[in-house]
Amino acid sequence: MGKGNLDFEVVEIPPITLIQDINFENDNNALVWSFAFMPKGNDVVPAESPHLSDLRGGVDEWFIYYKETPFYFIDDTQVTIIKHQDISIEMLQNNTFKCSYINNNLKEGFYRIGYKDLIGITYPPSYEVRLYSN
Repeated sequence: MGKGNLDFEVVEIPPITLIQDINFENDNNALVWSFAFMPKGNDVVPAESPHLSDLRGGVDEWFIYYKETPFYFIDDTQVTIIKHQDISIEMLQNNTFKCSYINNNLKEGFYRIGYKDLIGITYPPSYEVRLYSN
């Protein structure tokens, strides 16, 4: 990113790995997923990084995308975007974390998870998961 007077700062993105392990926990009505913070440098494996120092950045806001039918484009007029700060984050190991969004009113349908980083970049959402009851 340019700072002016030909002074540039290198910004490494994305700040986290791909969102993975998306699931619904029936016992506490939670939509859960995991990710790892990315350390600076391209040759570092996030899960093997020993601590949370010298990271690429962080997550400013989480987005939960919902639609009753499968979807690819998040700007579809029928896609509901849930912007929520009440997401609990639990450290699993090293730089790996589990997020939980507890909501007793989650509807049957299709969900994807996305986020905006600390410098304002909104990243493409995760793969799609389906929530349904038997």
